[in-house]
Amino acid sequence: MNRIEEADLGDLIRTSGFYKFGATRLPLDEAYLSYFSSWISQGNHADMQWLEKNYRARRSGTAVLPNARSVLVLLAPSSPRNPAECPPKPSGPGEMRIADFALGVDYHNVLRAAAEPIAQRLREVFPLSLWRICIDSAPLFERAAAFASGLGFIGRNSMLIDPDSPYGSRFYIVCIIGTADLKIDRYMEAEWIVDKQKRHCGDCRLCIDSCPGGALSFGQMFDACRCVSYMTIEKRGEMTPEEHERAGDRLFGCDTCQDVCPYNAIAPITPFLDLRENVRTKAYVPANAFDASKMTRGEFRRQFSDSSLWRAGITKLRKRTEFFRKKK
Repeated sequence: MNRIEEADLGDLIRTSGFYKFGATRLPLDEAYLSYFSSWISQGNHADMQWLEKNYRARRSGTAVLPNARSVLVLLAPSSPRNPAECPPKPSGPGEMRIADFALGVDYHNVLRAAAEPIAQRLREVFPLSLWRICIDSAPLFERAAAFASGLGFIGRNSMLIDPDSPYGSRFYIVCIIGTADLKIDRYMEAEWIVDKQKRHCGDCRLCIDSCPGGALSFGQMFDACRCVSYMTIEKRGEMTPEEHERAGDRLFGCDTCQDVCPYNAIAPITPFLDLRENVRTKAYVPANAFDASKMTRGEFRRQFSDSSLWRAGITKLRKRTEFFRKKK
């Protein structure tokens, strides 16, 4: 019996909304760090310089929690709508799309609250140990940890894909790092990534051919510089006219590689009500939805301060919609 079974976590994890879980020891395989280091050195991270900080510690999790020894990985369903409604369609001409993860309340807040009882159980079962919840905002190779835990494979779209469930890649990864040894037997080395990708993706290249920015390529590293999600969310400076063109009708983020992936065809709707469509906005909005005549900064704050849209800010959204309308 490993120590997760000893802690009797399964029922608690499932009743908390997570559909699958696994765990692995820390530090992760050295090859994960080598791959990430090459990705950084080639400039594939664009101007996201924060990714360069503590990047060596991402393998061990020690920048998150000193003396980290184990990580429990949880998968939370993310699709904001039923599979019959995917992908969403505009209700009229001139509308722009908002990425699925930004349609409800900020998933960091929702999932942290859902994972806290699990972290607390771990603290109770392993006295004197420390546990910290991480949701894609801490220096940790979370996708690698999920892969090493046996929860899926890394697809050509660079996403973790669970081929054994209907969720595909439509889930969020939540990690709980701890200083206790969970005594986990499962530990997948990074070299297995290529083998599993060939086996599960086969000759499929739908995500590569459909990517509007050309950020994906067969056998090459993901290029964030050409990713529409990066352009419309993370890029610090102004988008270039070429980037605006590549983004098309995408206002905030991009779900194309998720929409076309066969593994996502029947992904069920998330059980987390606050993450569903229309909680904060619908997927397609009029191109003038954020104009000053339609929404003041105060109204934007009241409606979206607890949404992922807050990350971009109303100024960036307005510039994006202005370019889109001019081209139309």
